[in-house]
Parts: sequence; C-alpha cells; structure tokens
Amino acid sequence: MHGSRQCVRPGCGALAEATLTYHYASRTAWLDDLEGDPDPSVYELCTQHADRTTVPVGWNREDRRVSDAPLPHPLPTAQELLDIPLAV
Repeated sequence: MHGSRQCVRPGCGALAEATLTYHYASRTAWLDDLEGDPDPSVYELCTQHADRTTVPVGWNREDRRVSDAPLPHPLPTAQELLDIPLAV
C-alpha cells in the first residue's frame, strides 16, 4: 500500500492502487501501477475505479498495470507440454 493516498473519485475512501494519465493529441489514456511520490499531473484511483475507467469514443485505453493476482489456472510445465500427444 502507499500510505494514506486515497482514490480521487468523490465519495471513495479506498486506497489508491493505480494512476490514470492521458494525452489529448494521441487520444490515449494509460492506467499504471501506483508508484513513488504523489504526482499532481496524474489521477490516483483505487482498483475498482481503475478497472471501471472508460475512455471517449475514438480514444485508446492502455492498461499497463502489473497484476499480482494468481492465474485462474496454472500454466502447464514444460514436461506437461511435452507429454501432450500430438493431434494429427
């Protein structure tokens, strides 16, 4: 966690976990992990509000956050992949 940094959305008291930045000329908005010191040029959001962020029509939303969540199904090991019979 990042101390007492809270989500900037009105009425939300959750801790900020992501930042939202945007560039008008390229019509792009970026979601990144919250890092370092507070920056007044970015919006700090909780995970729920970051996940729900939408962009205007014609814009691109790039989610560059690194997820610490476990995968729903573990990836197979190299040996397990070798053991799969080839379908011909």
